[in-house]
Amino acid sequence: MDLMAATMDACDSPNFSDVASYDKSRSDIHAEFAEIYATKCHLDKDAFMEVVGIKVLPDGSVNSGNGATRTLKFYTKLHRQLGIHVS
Repeated sequence: MDLMAATMDACDSPNFSDVASYDKSRSDIHAEFAEIYATKCHLDKDAFMEVVGIKVLPDGSVNSGNGATRTLKFYTKLHRQLGIHVS
């Protein structure tokens, strides 16, 4: 199963409904998705958690998001510079 299909299956399940996820922390949800991806997509749980983890960057930035958001921000800015405004 590919990553997108596994994500959509998980989001359609009762485990990620508003009620079920209301008291879960961001890291709890990341850990649950790491387990799903490891089981269904054979993705390394530790590698996933490393990418989605929040940490202080070498330049001291404490509000820079995680590896996934940094990549998304880079490509969004790049495409806006090129005149592509769909993100």
